Amino acid sequence: MIQMYVQVLYPGIIVSDTLEYESHTRDPRKFEMPERAFGFRFFNKEVLEGSTGKVYGKPHDYSPWYYKGTVRTIEQVKEQEPYSVLNGYNRIVDTEFGQYIPLKDDDVVL
Repeated sequence: MIQMYVQVLYPGIIVSDTLEYESHTRDPRKFEMPERAFGFRFFNKEVLEGSTGKVYGKPHDYSPWYYKGTVRTIEQVKEQEPYSVLNGYNRIVDTEFGQYIPLKDDDVVL
């Protein structure tokens, strides 16, 4: 059976922390982002009942990332350091936690 999941991003000390939850929808308007989270994406996994319990397949069918924050261009953040890690991107999301996350073309800022 194919099961829907959501991967949620939380601020971390060095890199973002992630948690996975089962989801009953892939509609970003119906997903209630947990407190202190700043992003999420949906994906599917195959889940099989085995003789010793559930067996999970590889995640697949990822949605774009959905972020909570403000879109900024690279020009808007050039005077702030360290912006050089953002080279090669045209826009970023500035989260409420002070993080700059590079945005791909299909990523969405809520």
